[in-house]
Amino acid sequence: MFHPFLRNVLMKQTGTDSVLMSHRLRERRFREQALATVGTIVRVDTETSALRDGGHLIFEYPVVRFRTQKGQTIEFRSPHGFTPCRSYVGESVPVLYNLAEPTDARVQVRSVR
Repeated sequence: MFHPFLRNVLMKQTGTDSVLMSHRLRERRFREQALATVGTIVRVDTETSALRDGGHLIFEYPVVRFRTQKGQTIEFRSPHGFTPCRSYVGESVPVLYNLAEPTDARVQVRSVR
């Protein structure tokens, strides 16, 4: 039997590992089933996050518009924020989206500047 402290540490670590593995599995499944297209960054949303020392960080989130295979226009905000943003309005970016639910879309992050 583990010491209560070690048991808590192991349980927290195992829980974190399970969440990460679950996220990675969902993302891999999404990429395997998603359709690829090209979108255009139409704006960049900005959010400020306060730091404990009184400072702040500014995160920028590209908002992308693309057309689905069926001709539907979709606009979504990337869940990945950058500081500073590595994208600019008007830039073309590769997009993956779920055919059954086109609003479930992602910018292929590795390709964003």
